[in-house]
Amino acid sequence: GLFPCGPLAEPQDQNCLFAEACCCFNLALSANRFMVQTRFNKMNTTCDDCIIWTVCLFDCLVCVASAVVDVPEEIRMLADCATMSVNGCMHAQQHIEIEDIKRNGYAGPTTR
Repeated sequence: GLFPCGPLAEPQDQNCLFAEACCCFNLALSANRFMVQTRFNKMNTTCDDCIIWTVCLFDCLVCVASAVVDVPEEIRMLADCATMSVNGCMHAQQHIEIEDIKRNGYAGPTTR
């Protein structure tokens, strides 16, 4: 997997996927996206990168601000909604890519 250390160095029981999907959702999504992109030569667009970075920075800003000042709950919810919206788009994007690969096959990486 993505973290070949300690107990994670060896393949785990498939039932661990349930725990990963429920307890480590963002990590599972990022790892799945990484696997699809690296295995099937898929790249983020500039727009993808901009959206992902904006949401990450906004979430970090809210987190850091919370340590210094009292951040209104509405701002925290806005950060969570933005994160979940991007996560949903990433899932949909991955699903479409995987379905396209299943339908058309995979001919190996393209040369650029």
